[in-house]
Parts: sequence; C-alpha cells; structure tokens
Amino acid sequence: MKLREVIRLSFAALCLIVLLFALCGCSRLAPSRKADSDGIDRAVTNSFWQLWEALLLERTERGERFPTRLSQLVSNNIQPSLFVCPGTGTRPGPLETVDEWTDYIYVGGVWEGTPIVAMLISPPENHQGTHGFVLYGGGRVDRLSPTEVRRLIVEPWLRDTNATSDNITYLRTGLSAHVPKRLRPYCDNPDYRDRRINSASDQPNNGAKH
Repeated sequence: MKLREVIRLSFAALCLIVLLFALCGCSRLAPSRKADSDGIDRAVTNSFWQLWEALLLERTERGERFPTRLSQLVSNNIQPSLFVCPGTGTRPGPLETVDEWTDYIYVGGVWEGTPIVAMLISPPENHQGTHGFVLYGGGRVDRLSPTEVRRLIVEPWLRDTNATSDNITYLRTGLSAHVPKRLRPYCDNPDYRDRRINSASDQPNNGAKH
C-alpha cells in the first residue's frame, strides 16, 4: 500500500473517531441541560409555594387583600433566597429592598375573592425564553408559555373565568405590578413596566407611568 493511501485512510479513521466523540458528547449534553432545566423548574415551584404561605399569612393579618409589595414580608423571617430564580446569577439582598433585586414580578393587592389571579410571576427571561411560572392567589402554580405569562403581567385576572364582572372591577382597583431592576431593560415591551393596573386614576390598557 502506498504511503499516500495509508495517510488518507488514517485521516478518514481519525475523522470518524472525532465524529463519534462529538455525537457521544451531544447525547450526554442534551439530558444534562434538560436535567438542569427541570431542577430550576422544581426550585421555582417550591419557592412559590413557600412564598404563597408567607403572603397568605400577611394577608390574614392585614385584611382581604395580599400585600402591595414583597418587602412587606420583612417581618416574616423568610429566606431571601426564595426570591431568586436559580440560574440567573442574582444574589439575594436585604428583604427591605427585595422588590428591586428579586427575579420575580409581583402583582400586589390581589383580593382573596379571586383565587385564580396571577400574583407572583417568573417571566420567560428566567427560563431561556421557553416558558414561565405563575403563582395564583389561591396557591396554585402553573408553568405557561411566554405569551400566556406576558399577558398575565398586564391582565393578572385573565385566567379566572369564574370571577364575576363585579369581582374583577373591585380587584382591578389598586392592583399594581412591580418589576424588579434586572427586568427593566425589557421595558420597551409594555408588559414589563411598573404600572398601576387600571387604578382609579388610570384607564384600561394605558401604558406605564414613570
């Protein structure tokens, strides 16, 4: 066999080996990424349930509405890490300023009479744009598409199909969405702006007030 032929066959064999290693690496990487995503999803769900218990306790002490801001939980001895979505790189800060550094959008002032109103939202930006999570006033947590999540930021009552028009009217009075600092660069999208959601001084579907 000529030297040139030997070199050609050796090169072909080397390429085949490299290709096999690459395919093995991809097969390992895909499940790993899925496992990471599943772990983050479980962590967010567990955090939401724990935060709901703290919010419910605060609501019981204050009356028929949930707190207007997350910082009102400062007296509940709650772990700051619950306000951070794993994988974002956010470091927990003091609870007094949690509304600024949390990874979650909080809809304050939710009324107890509307249990399927979005109250705490982990937007798609926390999950590589593929989905998001929503905690409702009644304690349920849903994983939803980016479109559904963003609609609930603007209309938190959207999925509560059993609520009467009077309930929704009462709910919308004084309801407000608080967007943390990390998400504010997305404020070109009106879904992410701090706003008063149809309060007494706003009209429905108005833009943000700064």
